[in-house]
Amino acid sequence: MKGGPKKQPYLIRRKDRAPILCAAIGQYPSAEFGPSEYDGFVIITADSKGGMVDIHDRQPVTLNPELAREWLDPATPNEHAEQMVLLQGEPPRLSSGLRSTAQSAMSAISKAA
Repeated sequence: MKGGPKKQPYLIRRKDRAPILCAAIGQYPSAEFGPSEYDGFVIITADSKGGMVDIHDRQPVTLNPELAREWLDPATPNEHAEQMVLLQGEPPRLSSGLRSTAQSAMSAISKAA
């Protein structure tokens, strides 16, 4: 990004510092089919109604551990998964703070992992 605007890195975490479990959809290589140009994932987002609105107008849809297990279960019907995301995502419990460099943000994430 030479010459372009400098982006400010942020450290995003839950206030209680528990892991953030984000709802996502994706496709990954399997032994049967191998890698594909379509492999990858997207994190599902919703309007930022709190917590992150000062950083961005969207925020990841987060799930508690029970909902995350259900989200990942291939037996969960698509209609139920959609309702989980629309109605049952966790309320915002995120905090954010400005970080002076991307390195300090990555350092904090590594320590939390």
